[in-house]
Amino acid sequence: MAATPDWYSAHAAAFCARTFVIDMEDARTRFLRHVPAGGRILDVGCGSGRDSKRFAELGYAVDARDRSREIADEAARRTGLAVRVEDVLELDDRDAFDGIWACAMLIHLDDAKFDEAVRRLARALRPGGAIYISLKESERVDVADGRTFRFRSPEEVSRSIRAIEMLRLVEEWSWQDGPPKETRWINAIARRLAD
Repeated sequence: MAATPDWYSAHAAAFCARTFVIDMEDARTRFLRHVPAGGRILDVGCGSGRDSKRFAELGYAVDARDRSREIADEAARRTGLAVRVEDVLELDDRDAFDGIWACAMLIHLDDAKFDEAVRRLARALRPGGAIYISLKESERVDVADGRTFRFRSPEEVSRSIRAIEMLRLVEEWSWQDGPPKETRWINAIARRLAD
């Protein structure tokens, strides 16, 4: 069975075509209430580039990154933006972004790697900056199509965010996507505390 990163590389075109059309307008609107107009946004694990493209259209300075070279190339083609290849666990930016968009990109990480990723993202925020995180809601681990999914409960997500002293959780909500999978998604927005 292929490892999770290999799956995305092998299925980049089909994955990006399927996810580029997903409507994330409500979540983007909620997130942007916490980001200054024209601010710098990191779209980490940008996938198809759907959200990077919309942020750029709205006048934000967008830094799009994905760990898969093939996905990054697809996103660049679809958006016209430069897309950097980088794993979130290698992110070393400090105090760099007004907002970080981590949409459905932490779902493959085990608990220790998840906590490390959120710590790195928090450090990359400027004081007062906001981070959006979305994850599949449940309390199990699934393997499908060569990808490992680590589902989480809303309580787990809240605990993980609150454990990082520089972050303050400001909003949480859930929504359910439609057939065929009808997955429930946890959404959270946190802000980095001023130094």
